[in-house]
Amino acid sequence: MHCEIQNNKMAAATKEVLVLDNFIDGKFLTCDKYIDSYDPSTGKVYCKVPDSGKAEVDRAVEAARKAFSRSVEIRGIRNVIC
Repeated sequence: MHCEIQNNKMAAATKEVLVLDNFIDGKFLTCDKYIDSYDPSTGKVYCKVPDSGKAEVDRAVEAARKAFSRSVEIRGIRNVIC
């Protein structure tokens, strides 16, 4: 899992928040927006997760299609499936 620690401006200066990235096409990609994830026992933000939009989803779907296409060709069953 790829992550980055950032200072949380909402919390004390010493508090750090885990920031997760999207993993698409074998690479970790940052996102323009993130969603705060809260620790239910404290009510404080402990992590930021990507707020992936259409562009990220489209990129992930295209990467998955390419990966599937390559794996089918490698196994030699492309004509059976299509």
